[in-house]
Amino acid sequence: MKQSLSEHDLYELVSDFGVFICTALRRDHYLAHMIDRPETWLDLADRIGQERAKLLKEFPEQATDLEFNKLIEKQIRDALDEQNPEVTPTIWLCESDNGQITMIEGWGEDLTVYLHFRVVGHYASREDAFDDLNRLYFTTLAES
Repeated sequence: MKQSLSEHDLYELVSDFGVFICTALRRDHYLAHMIDRPETWLDLADRIGQERAKLLKEFPEQATDLEFNKLIEKQIRDALDEQNPEVTPTIWLCESDNGQITMIEGWGEDLTVYLHFRVVGHYASREDAFDDLNRLYFTTLAES
């Protein structure tokens, strides 16, 4: 399989041979490393208490590592649940005739409109592709 496929080639590859795997959030996405909005602390009120959530909304720097991690986990879950195509790409696997697997990241609503595709990598097996998927992305798949 060619290493540098055009946007059109990737569209055709996904359209003809792509198997949808999941929606994902890149592990290097800012939602996995910082608090998106201070008011999101209130979403944890049932876990950390209403007063503590209000305090952290005003003074997020007072969050413990555990509280910070809980909110980051919630942001990641929410992003995956929301499936906003501007934040969470879809992951497709395409298998060539020689058995090579190409993982493709797709951005956009669905195949009936203009989408953006990017090759994540080429793999000798589905297992190798899934290993890389879990290394690079948060997903709702059980292996994540």
